[in-house]
Amino acid sequence: MKKRKILVSALVAFLAMLIITGCSSTSSSQTNDKNKETDQAAEKEMYVTKTVNKIDMKIVDVKTTENGKGNKNLVTLKMKFTNHDVSEVGVGAYDFTMKAKDKTYKVSANGSTFGDAFQPEKTLSGKVSFEIPKNIKTAKLLYMPEKKELAEWNIVIPTAK
Repeated sequence: MKKRKILVSALVAFLAMLIITGCSSTSSSQTNDKNKETDQAAEKEMYVTKTVNKIDMKIVDVKTTENGKGNKNLVTLKMKFTNHDVSEVGVGAYDFTMKAKDKTYKVSANGSTFGDAFQPEKTLSGKVSFEIPKNIKTAKLLYMPEKKELAEWNIVIPTAK
């Protein structure tokens, strides 16, 4: 009889541990899912399409690499443009600047650039790169053809890989 009580008590304790463990891993999984959703929402917000002069402009990707000098990183943004005008339009990397911590950064000659004219309802893709200090974690990408700011995006600078 005592063996039976001990066996039942051990079984109940074992089942309780399984239930508790199962619940804790589920809530951890739910927390991770919520964090992923938040990260994805922030990413979607960061890559909002802007329309300027009938051209849709979108940041497709942001990548950071070390530039080899040790104190700066090379931040490269992949961009996509769609021409909704009735005539050919042109867009180039040098129409963009990056602002961070009250400093303005010009397009880097060491990185990727693009520039071309494209027909109505056609797309143009290209990359633009900026050399910025490693300690910068956020910045603003500005579309400034002819020195006039027409669009701006808030950018989170990813860690160099």
